[in-house]
Amino acid sequence: MPATLFAVAHGTADPAGLAEVGRLAELVRASRPDVPVELGWLELAQPAAAEALGRLAGPVVVLPLLLSTGYHVKVDIRRLAGDRPQTAIADQLGPDPRIVEVVRQRLLAGRTPGAEVVLFGAGSADPEAGRQLAQVADGLRQALATTEGAEPAVHVRFLTDDGWRDGLRPGSDVANHLLAPGFFNDRLRAYAERLAAGFVAAPIGAHPLLAELVWDRYHQALGLDSRWPTAAG
Repeated sequence: MPATLFAVAHGTADPAGLAEVGRLAELVRASRPDVPVELGWLELAQPAAAEALGRLAGPVVVLPLLLSTGYHVKVDIRRLAGDRPQTAIADQLGPDPRIVEVVRQRLLAGRTPGAEVVLFGAGSADPEAGRQLAQVADGLRQALATTEGAEPAVHVRFLTDDGWRDGLRPGSDVANHLLAPGFFNDRLRAYAERLAAGFVAAPIGAHPLLAELVWDRYHQALGLDSRWPTAAG
């Protein structure tokens, strides 16, 4: 049997957020039916990741369903895996061009061409997370320039920034670097209302490109080429 893919999501009390992550897990399962896929949560939802991992036997790849690095990736996930035998820890999902593409698609659902954009991420005190969000913004700027003929301004903000509104124009479009509905998406929408945003994109959510990215992270954690069939694990 190949190693179980144990996806670990942040967690939310929002039923819509739980459902969206559940749909992503179903996309992942459907694209590789030969590999067991399980889902656990770091907080606010069940099954708790530690309990779910404790019920798994054999080799496991612990895969953070998180868009960027930070405390959860560097501390919580590693603590979760501990010294469990036959356990690999995959990288978090981002940054990756496929995330940029899904963010672009969600934004283009109602974007005003040429309008300035603010890209909101959840927030982290880790400087590396800030650099990763800036990388997504650069990719989004270039992708929008390809379709619009000119590079729009793309501002980067964490939803935990006290000065999030500084330098932002009313009427800017809002790009969404969140995985699913929940606390931070509610805050994003509240900030967008205060900004009188032109269009507010939906979270990244369940998308085939994200499921593809999950499997690439799984393969990389096992030291395999991302195009190899999972049965090779």
